[in-house]
Amino acid sequence: PQLHAQQCCFGTWLQSEVNASDAVAPWEPILQSHERIHRLAEQLCDMKARGEVEGALQRIPELRTLRDRLLAQLKVHMTHESSGLTSVCTFA
Repeated sequence: PQLHAQQCCFGTWLQSEVNASDAVAPWEPILQSHERIHRLAEQLCDMKARGEVEGALQRIPELRTLRDRLLAQLKVHMTHESSGLTSVCTFA
């Protein structure tokens, strides 16, 4: 998998959306969540490479939680964009 956030397909799309936007701030929570996913994925790949497969597998739920958070942030952002609002809610 592509471990660099700016080089994966989603990251490329995300950056193009940010660049086309009038403001970066509404995208910031989504950018941060995307970065967190890539950092965790890199850690999991490193763990697997060191033979810590079980430990990496135990952290998969963390990855799924981050994914779900990112998807929720995107949904809120897209809903606000389509209604003319520019702010994005941050999920804890």
